Amino acid sequence: MAASLALDSRDVALELRALLRDMDPARWSDAMRVELEARLVQLRAHVQELVNKTWSDAQSILERLDKLVELLDDAPTADDARAAWMAFRASMQPEYEHLVASLAAFDVHVPSLRPTNYVRNVFHVGNAVWVLCLVEYVLTTPARLLGVALFGAVWAWSMEIGRRTSPGVNTFLMKVFGPVAHPHEAHRIKESTLKRYQQRIGVWRGSDIAGALASRLRRQDIQHVMLEWEAHDHMARTSVRVLCQVFVSAWRWGIREGMAPPLDLTRLSPPRKPGEYVYRSYTPTRDEVASVLRHIPAESHRSAVHLMALTGARIGEALAATVGDYDGVVLKLKGKTGPREFPVTGELRKLLERLSDGRQPDERLCRMRDGRRVNHALIRACEAAEIEEFTPHALRRRVVMDLLKITDPATVGKLTGHSPQILLRDYVRPSADDLRNVVARAPLSIEDRGKVVQLLAQSTGTLSGDDDE
Repeated sequence: MAASLALDSRDVALELRALLRDMDPARWSDAMRVELEARLVQLRAHVQELVNKTWSDAQSILERLDKLVELLDDAPTADDARAAWMAFRASMQPEYEHLVASLAAFDVHVPSLRPTNYVRNVFHVGNAVWVLCLVEYVLTTPARLLGVALFGAVWAWSMEIGRRTSPGVNTFLMKVFGPVAHPHEAHRIKESTLKRYQQRIGVWRGSDIAGALASRLRRQDIQHVMLEWEAHDHMARTSVRVLCQVFVSAWRWGIREGMAPPLDLTRLSPPRKPGEYVYRSYTPTRDEVASVLRHIPAESHRSAVHLMALTGARIGEALAATVGDYDGVVLKLKGKTGPREFPVTGELRKLLERLSDGRQPDERLCRMRDGRRVNHALIRACEAAEIEEFTPHALRRRVVMDLLKITDPATVGKLTGHSPQILLRDYVRPSADDLRNVVARAPLSIEDRGKVVQLLAQSTGTLSGDDDE
């Protein structure tokens, strides 16, 4: 019943949002009054219809709908002045945000209302002009540059940490920045951030402990789920750690709200088995990569692995590459260290020609976006080929080590999007055979190798060509 009410209320919220947007001072026109009055009457009837139904739960939504009915009873008419309409809009806007928050608790999401704010626009333009003046007249020496950067960082971090940890600080800052802040920014986080948290909570809701009673849940049960994710779902330890942090935050919120029993979650983290490597750090040989490719059945997965093995691209870079990024000469890659170009020759050219043949420039070369599926396909192929498991990042290390055999670290860093220092620190992982060959070839012996006998040509000087003179 609650889900049904939430879905029906979503239509009310969207209708109200459209009304408030049309009543924005920047869009206002006296000719709109008759139309707006009719729409308000329809909205009130819709809300009243929902309130009159019998609902067994979802009291938070019903309270918001009741409040909307009260406010709509005092709605202005077509004969009222513009000031009355603006006052009505100002009273309705907070209620809309309250309704949005109530619906979010039932996984029903409605966009926030962002009214036109000319003061905010002027504030942003003023900031831009101030920064330009700062760059032109103040940041003229390295010392000033460092000092201003440190001051700006401390100032911004202090305000953000303060408003998130102290309601009093948040109230003060919203009072100071009230003219340039959107109403929903006082207490709400970005919708994209909220969506990521909901996705992570959804992972827990699909786990083995989802159906367990909260009063019987133990710390060991949570750690067991995280172990299962690493062992059977091949989830990266970093991802498991993030999910762990989300669970701890959600449970502590439940304790504060009286919805969850006390549970010791101090220093909760994914357990590590003694003697086990948490990260798969093995770097395969070229022959092993070729064998693994033959055991990947899906063309999209195989193409992604093949592309990474030939270019050393990160998995995100390989999956984001489009047909338009290949011009027949270079492949443009866009990564966390900025865009770069990788020259195309030989086997790589054949692969890219096949992947781009007859396709549109905005289509992805590998026809997919989910890196986790590529990772899982790679691990299954390693098992099928009876090769030690390795990750997509191991292909990047393989390319780096192969390139370093024929050129300098600076050139390799430019091709792979890394500084030489990071390259040598994190990517060079020689195998046992490599180490053995280096030691065998190095002149490390101190044994007496006998006397050096001088050749006759060396003693007479004829070796240097003196006899030709």
